[in-house]
Amino acid sequence: MTITVNPAPVTFVAACSGGTLWKVAYRCTVSVSAKTTTTPGGNITYSLDGASPTTVALSAGIAAFTLPSPAVGSNTLTINYAAQGNFAAGATITENFTTAPGPTQLLVYPSTYTPAAGTSVTLSGTATTPISGIPAGSVTFYDGTTAIGTSAINASTGALSYTVASITKGSHSYSAKYAGSTDYTAATSATSVVTAH
Repeated sequence: MTITVNPAPVTFVAACSGGTLWKVAYRCTVSVSAKTTTTPGGNITYSLDGASPTTVALSAGIAAFTLPSPAVGSNTLTINYAAQGNFAAGATITENFTTAPGPTQLLVYPSTYTPAAGTSVTLSGTATTPISGIPAGSVTFYDGTTAIGTSAINASTGALSYTVASITKGSHSYSAKYAGSTDYTAATSATSVVTAH
């Protein structure tokens, strides 16, 4: 007598969340179960946007993993459980999600609002995001619609600074603009009016 024993079918599910903004982690918990007296073992694999698969071991039928900073734009995550031991393969799980650029917040303020004509005025500020870190690059400072200089954004603090060496008499409307990048949105600061006398 010949008896054929087929691998036990599995229920393969994943619960994933996050990844909505740049540098916001995308987390998944994967469960593999079967109607058997033993829990499926082995490992699962996952691949983000076609990258080489990463292996994660199952523990009591559960595997969890984190993608720290999915790329900005549309992302596709595939998760697989191959046939292992007495258990059949699970159907491939596909998770599609979109990661948006970090929302830049730009703040600029002058060292004084009423300087004497001919003296210097320093425009200081910060470029930050609520949860996506410090924007990379530089900002351009304006007096009205005229660009007057640039400042690199400090990669650690987000600080920026530009000094008007000799302010002319009258009213000046200072602001700063960040052009944006792949990972961070463009931003324009509020205007600070400085009147030199």
